[in-house]
Amino acid sequence: MKFLKFLLVACCIATVFYSCSKTDGTTPPSIGTLSASDTTGDCFPVTVHGKYVAGIPLTDDNYFDLEVNITAVGTFTMSTDSVNGMYFSSMGEQRFGYTGKNTVHLYGHGKPISSGVTTFTVSYNGTTCTISLIVDAHAAGSYVFDTTGHVITAAVSGSYTTGVPLTNSDSVLVTLSVLHPGSLHLTSDTVNGMFFSGTSIFNDSGIHILTLYGNGVPQTSGKYTFALLDSLGDSCKFEIPVAPYGGVSSSFKLAGDGGTCFGYSTYGTYIAGVKLMVGDSVVTQVTAAKAGPYSIVTEPINGVTFSGTGNFDSAGIYNIALHGYGTPVSPGTYNYTAKSDSSSCTFSVSYGQGNAIYTLGGEPNGCTGFVLTGDYKTDVPLTFSNTVSFDVNVTTTGTYNFSVPTTNGITFSGSGTFVTPGPQQVTLIASGTPQTPGITNFTIPSRAGNCKFTINVISSVAVYEVSASGYGLCVGFKLNGAYKAGTALTPSNTLVTQVNVKYPGPYSISTDSIDGFIFSAEDTFHAAGIQTVTLRGSGTPKANGTFSGVVADLPNACTFNINVTGTGSSGGSAAFTLGGAPSSCTGFVLGGTYTAGTALSGSNTVKLNVNVTTAGTYTVSTPSVDGMVFSASGTFGSTGAQTITLTGTGTPTAGGTFTINPVAGASTCSFSVNVTGGVAAPGSITASVNGTPKTFNTGVTGQNTGTAIQIDGASSGGETMGIVLASSNLQPGTYTQTSVDPAITAMYTSGSTVYNAGYQFSNITVVVTNVSADRVTGTFSGTFKETIGSGSVTITNGTFDVPIQ
Repeated sequence: MKFLKFLLVACCIATVFYSCSKTDGTTPPSIGTLSASDTTGDCFPVTVHGKYVAGIPLTDDNYFDLEVNITAVGTFTMSTDSVNGMYFSSMGEQRFGYTGKNTVHLYGHGKPISSGVTTFTVSYNGTTCTISLIVDAHAAGSYVFDTTGHVITAAVSGSYTTGVPLTNSDSVLVTLSVLHPGSLHLTSDTVNGMFFSGTSIFNDSGIHILTLYGNGVPQTSGKYTFALLDSLGDSCKFEIPVAPYGGVSSSFKLAGDGGTCFGYSTYGTYIAGVKLMVGDSVVTQVTAAKAGPYSIVTEPINGVTFSGTGNFDSAGIYNIALHGYGTPVSPGTYNYTAKSDSSSCTFSVSYGQGNAIYTLGGEPNGCTGFVLTGDYKTDVPLTFSNTVSFDVNVTTTGTYNFSVPTTNGITFSGSGTFVTPGPQQVTLIASGTPQTPGITNFTIPSRAGNCKFTINVISSVAVYEVSASGYGLCVGFKLNGAYKAGTALTPSNTLVTQVNVKYPGPYSISTDSIDGFIFSAEDTFHAAGIQTVTLRGSGTPKANGTFSGVVADLPNACTFNINVTGTGSSGGSAAFTLGGAPSSCTGFVLGGTYTAGTALSGSNTVKLNVNVTTAGTYTVSTPSVDGMVFSASGTFGSTGAQTITLTGTGTPTAGGTFTINPVAGASTCSFSVNVTGGVAAPGSITASVNGTPKTFNTGVTGQNTGTAIQIDGASSGGETMGIVLASSNLQPGTYTQTSVDPAITAMYTSGSTVYNAGYQFSNITVVVTNVSADRVTGTFSGTFKETIGSGSVTITNGTFDVPIQ
């Protein structure tokens, strides 16, 4: 891991890194973007801290941690919109002290109003993302009745008639002495088909009035006493008088009296958990002996009561509608008894399974309990073996139906029934055909929220490019084995070239046919990135000479040369070897100057020794190195030791010393060309740690941020070394941990242990020997102490020579 990433960890121990520097009023605003999901717009990654309860003010424990990608350091302020009585913001104007990924704390303000999912929008520098949290219901309070053990008839309001459903106008006012503020819910017992209930949130203690609203349908007339219990177990009672419907009742009997209601019919839709509507009713037959009012009602069963009232105009047979009231509790078939003053009969109603109520594990972030099965490959249709499982917490049983939006040709779906409440898992089956390899993000939606998961789609075949130079020559080309006209190739005849694998998978690669032979390979790339591939030769060369071949991977390809010796049909081709092969070329003389960005001319030449065994025509060339190619062709008129001159073409792309390998058939040697200017030579960091010499030359980088020069590198064993010289105008000189300009911070890591030195940490001495716009050199030593812990390491003989970007 890079030094700058470890530096963030170190600063966070004392305070957030971007707070390490004070603003002076002239610091420009920072520039960057919020990190967000491409598919949902949610801030990602984000961590929500603290507990959120309706009616409870937020504290310092309520805050978000979210990620920001900074491209220019500077000041910032950040906040969300205000939703459900809350908002979140940074603590005034602060400062980002370094580029790249930064973590920001947004602290909560206000008081949640209601429970449920609340979603906020964060804004910064023209970018936005969303954060969701769940507000829990208010904590329960406690209370006692102001009137205990007495009947409080004066507090009752509304009218109560047999067979007539209660409404919100049918209520009871109860005086409470609130002991502890909070959410209070009070429900009476059920008497004569009725009960009373009420809920409120009291924010302070003392005397309060709670309204209890009536529910149900009165069964019979008379006076009925209801009881309430308070938090201490004391009771409060009230009476409800129920009048008969219409006064003196008509004389009638239900058809099927004493048994099943004759010819009854059920109308409407009955689903568990779904409140009945106006049209949900049961029609049954009655026989009236005379005109007059009637009232028919059932007892409440499974949360539902059926009742009907009205007037018979005269004696006769009538079809009476009994309307349903309430919310079914459970699915299944239930028997109801319709009653009047003088008769009764029974009928049944079946309730279907309603929709379940649940939350997704991990919402609104990553799905918890996530398990993925099956392979996901491009262009391979998915089957029933491709599934995803995740956690849900069911609060109300019922049916469920999940359908994950299609992404990258893949969707997941599943339906069923939750038969028990509580935590459990759901499995969805995939369908479709993956289209593109790589990480694919999915969001599982539900009514209460959503959660996310990812799938790595792999390529069914490898996706790669053959590496070719600017002149089309194969990069990393190497030829093994001897090639003789008339002699069949063996397993030792191989061709090695470089490829850039974008997506791993099976591959098949070959050359074109060359003088009767070919090179090919079939295997599997197991990782992405630049790597070499070995092609094995087959066939028999027909003639001697130098031949050009093509490694084909349309639309990409590269070319190479191969020399076939022996007595082939071409006859005019020379047989020779390069002097010094396979080591440094002998007789090497370099002509001309070589500058990055300047095209080579006829003066850019290389002279080499060759040993000719068969006179004839020849061709010698090099692969492209730093944009340069050297080649020569001609005729050897005699055998023996001779000198050839290769002419350079192309344009060097970077400065430095480059090794070049000319190829003549199976013979190759090497020489070096020094190119001036252009890109600086690679950097170097070395030091002895507790007396053991180490190099940190892997990924050495240097950066001038305008306010500091930062250098870092890693060893082959994964250790890192980094130094920050905080100065806008660094000059050569000797500096210590007490220096102000530059202020020095250094870090060494070994495994998970981090050691620091410099400003605010421990002793260090840095000697800057040279500094320019594009390079800094010097030495360093000191005692580096553990960031967490009491250990330390001694750093001696430290050197750095690093290019600056």
